[in-house]
Amino acid sequence: MKKDCNIAEKRYNIRMSSSFYTSSTMHPLVERVLEARSQGKKIVLATGVFDLLHEEHKAYLCAAKECGDVLIVAIESDVRV
Repeated sequence: MKKDCNIAEKRYNIRMSSSFYTSSTMHPLVERVLEARSQGKKIVLATGVFDLLHEEHKAYLCAAKECGDVLIVAIESDVRV
């Protein structure tokens, strides 16, 4: 059973995604997400700039994983931040 994610959402600004963008380069990811959705699984999207991975990043990703069944990690570029 997944934990209540209200605390994780507030502390780490985790957003649960109900939709996602597709492109030809994301085809394998889209297929896996659609399969997970068809199985009733909860999908969580965590984004960030993980240029220097440290303990707070690890805590953020672990909290995000606890909020659903499938975790997708999107790595932002330095330009975007």
